[in-house]
Amino acid sequence: MNKSINENLAYSTLIWKLLLIIIVISFFMIFGCNNVNPSNPTPIPPTNLQVSVISCSQIDLSWEDNSDNEDGFKIERAPDYNGTPGGYGEIAGVARDETSFNDCGLDAGTSYYYRIKAFSSLGDSGYSNEVKDATKTPGSDFDQPTDIEKRYGDTDTSIIQNFPPLDDIINKPAPDLPVYGLYTWYSSWGDWYHRYDDINDVGWKSVRVGGFHHAMDPDTLEIDDALDETMVGLLENGNYEPIYTLKSKKTRADYGDGEEPDFFNIEDDQAFIDGYVDVLDVMMNRYGPGGTFFDEYPELPYRPILHWEIWNEPNLHYLLSGEYWDGLDKEGKADLYARLLIGAYNHIRSNSAWDDVKVVAPGVCGVSAANADNDGEGWRKSFVQSVHENLVEHGGHANYYDILSTHPYTHDVAPDTEHLLSSYSYSPPNSHSEIRESMEDFGNGDKPVWYTEVGWHRDVGHYDADEHESVTERLQAAYVSRLYLIAMRLGVERAHIMFVSDSDTFNGGFFNNDDRSWWEQTYAVNNMINLMPNPKLIGAVNDGGYGENDLPDSYGYYAYTFDPDTTVTGEPSVIVAWNVEGPITVEIPCESGEYRVFDMLGGDEKAITTSSQLRVNIGPCPIYIVRVE
Repeated sequence: MNKSINENLAYSTLIWKLLLIIIVISFFMIFGCNNVNPSNPTPIPPTNLQVSVISCSQIDLSWEDNSDNEDGFKIERAPDYNGTPGGYGEIAGVARDETSFNDCGLDAGTSYYYRIKAFSSLGDSGYSNEVKDATKTPGSDFDQPTDIEKRYGDTDTSIIQNFPPLDDIINKPAPDLPVYGLYTWYSSWGDWYHRYDDINDVGWKSVRVGGFHHAMDPDTLEIDDALDETMVGLLENGNYEPIYTLKSKKTRADYGDGEEPDFFNIEDDQAFIDGYVDVLDVMMNRYGPGGTFFDEYPELPYRPILHWEIWNEPNLHYLLSGEYWDGLDKEGKADLYARLLIGAYNHIRSNSAWDDVKVVAPGVCGVSAANADNDGEGWRKSFVQSVHENLVEHGGHANYYDILSTHPYTHDVAPDTEHLLSSYSYSPPNSHSEIRESMEDFGNGDKPVWYTEVGWHRDVGHYDADEHESVTERLQAAYVSRLYLIAMRLGVERAHIMFVSDSDTFNGGFFNNDDRSWWEQTYAVNNMINLMPNPKLIGAVNDGGYGENDLPDSYGYYAYTFDPDTTVTGEPSVIVAWNVEGPITVEIPCESGEYRVFDMLGGDEKAITTSSQLRVNIGPCPIYIVRVE
């Protein structure tokens, strides 16, 4: 019996020892080994993780560092899935002793969960507390700019904006593509190449690309492989209408300054023109209709380049460099460019395979498109007029382009008002009126006008604000939106805004250079395209104060009615309204019913029911009024 008792006691002791071992192991598994080996612990978890919402695309994190032996911190993020984290993934790591992180490039109006932990060679700490917040919705906390400088005159000395007759624009057929265009450089396409998804998300359908002469050897005329890669990306990732702006590295030797000798190796003007035609021929035989590129890439969609712009801003320094070009007067510049255009146009028309190609010209910039200098005859009809005259002189007629292109930059001034300079004024509407008059005088009045480059320099971005006359981010978005709207009022069929990202010392980019997040102008364009994907002007409530039926003394108040999508029948019309000088309240006549009002960035949606008119607040940033069906 004693033996049995002793055996039972031994067995019980063994059980208790096993239980103790299990408890110790469980303790270690749950709480780690820090207390067992205090001289060599894993890091202590960070605490007090907090988030701060900065913008539509950025959330900043901060925390308390409780350890002195970490190698750094791992930051994890999870999407919101019906109020719970949808699955964490590590998004970044920061160095030891860091206590903050900026999470950029996020989706607007989207909730995210965060947690962090310290790490070292000995292992990771436990997690911090979990936090959740959402990026801002575009338009939240939306404020209309105030105290905008009055640029368009006043009721006593108003400078009339010369819009074409409203009925002429209303009765024009809808263009084949919407007005929304984007401009970039070949040298920026490494950046562009990685942003196809963003560009598709915004909704642009027309892209103007410059700088292709940098992809060609000036002596052998061989094309760099990178240009083929660009075309592959373009055709694989989007359905854009590309416009190629083609220059040439070959200019006359006596035009150069010696800094880039490969640019300056042509002996005379005719050799310069012939050299350009050679470059054009190589490029079009590669990427134009029937181009060899499509033979080598049969798996890609067959979309050859059909729009070729002949040079860029020949009224400035871009056609030729050096003292000779700077010394030419406007007639000399226009004369040389007209001869270049004749040579390029005739070469394209000599090949029946290129019958569908459209020649875009002259791509003139700003004031001198129609108003160059005061030569005693006023500020009218300068470079465009002179090019037409020289086309007739050298070619017998002026029909050497299919689309007239211009770049209506206004520095820090809005596109629908007057840029008051020291001794004269300028505006896109008035310049367009003068250009149209020149076109009609020379038999080209029925040809389209495109704005192939325009934009505004933002006071924040990749470059300093003082690189150019600058505007705020909010005004940049307003001016870009209004440029598209005013282009449609003028009958301009395309408007290409500069750039994909900030470039050439110009903060005009739509996507942040550092984190690919969207600027406000990007949200504004996306909102406009979502509300009016294929728009056509069908009426005016107030035509800037210049229409015969406008309210008295209403200069700067614009309100237009659009068919938002000409490809779909029966869509409710959209009214777009803004006021140049600042916030005002207006009453807009309308049919009875319920309406939704959107701000420029797509936020602050409101529902209004009315029987005869809408009373709304407007300002420099356009609002959109859509009837609810």
